[in-house]
Amino acid sequence: LSRSFVSHVTLLLLAMVRFRDAFKTFMLMWAQFAIGQSASLERRLKAAKERGLSGYDLIDAMDVWYGSNSPDFKGPYNQLDFIGNRDGRVTLDDWQAAGLPTDHFHYFDTNGDGFMSVDEAHSWHQQRKPARTMNLSEVENPPVGHLKPMGSWKAPLSSEGLEYRKPYPHPREFWRKHMDGYLPANLKGAQHGWPSMNWTREELVKRFGWVDAKLEPKVEGRGNDTAYADLDSIAPSHRLNVSEYLRLEEGKNMYVVSIIPQQMAWEVAHPAVLLCGSRRNQLNRDTKPPYKKKTHEYPHEAGFDWMTHVFEAN
Repeated sequence: LSRSFVSHVTLLLLAMVRFRDAFKTFMLMWAQFAIGQSASLERRLKAAKERGLSGYDLIDAMDVWYGSNSPDFKGPYNQLDFIGNRDGRVTLDDWQAAGLPTDHFHYFDTNGDGFMSVDEAHSWHQQRKPARTMNLSEVENPPVGHLKPMGSWKAPLSSEGLEYRKPYPHPREFWRKHMDGYLPANLKGAQHGWPSMNWTREELVKRFGWVDAKLEPKVEGRGNDTAYADLDSIAPSHRLNVSEYLRLEEGKNMYVVSIIPQQMAWEVAHPAVLLCGSRRNQLNRDTKPPYKKKTHEYPHEAGFDWMTHVFEAN
């Protein structure tokens, strides 16, 4: 055999020995961790039972996630199995051993197979606070409006007195009736006459292409790891000017979320009923209470008194 072959075989054997030793070390550390976890659960279970706790009080006293920076997804599942017969499965017997209501097991066993899966146990644990007092009779007889459009729990309001066409009422009357009275309003034809209704992509690029815009994904990133893929590749800072945005946005998961800049806002003529404050004076933020006033930084070009329009209410 050549020296090169023997050398390669020797290196391979050494690597296998090192891997074996590393694996043994890992398994030893994992066993110690598991023993530590089991001992910790044993102490908390014993202390809780000495206090006479059961059911949801017992679960809270043994909180498997308390003090953990990286909670184990299987924690609730392991907790239920540990309280029960510790056979690696969570059944109704384990559930009852914890003193939890039987009907709650059947409710959270969503596939009805008689076993609480890791996902089902996690879902239950996340909902355990309101689950204490939930009324399961509503599963078969849900309250009026359940899974229906918002407001379906009562008869709809008559639209009489809630729909408006131009000219709209005075802002003071409108806000007193609808804001103070918690009533909806439908302002029909509000956009008619807005200069912005005639904007085209070409005109936006020509007149406002320089405007800086903040961007977000159209499909939001809540639990979606790919939501920002388009945005991060096209605009890592999540900002583009209007011209660049209009050139690149077609077919991409991104849209503009910036509040409309003042230069464009003049052509978005919101009705006076949605405007508030003064466009002549404003509070001087550089003064201390009681604040002094100063001339408004953006007086209305036509001399009107009202301030900027309401953009969004979260």
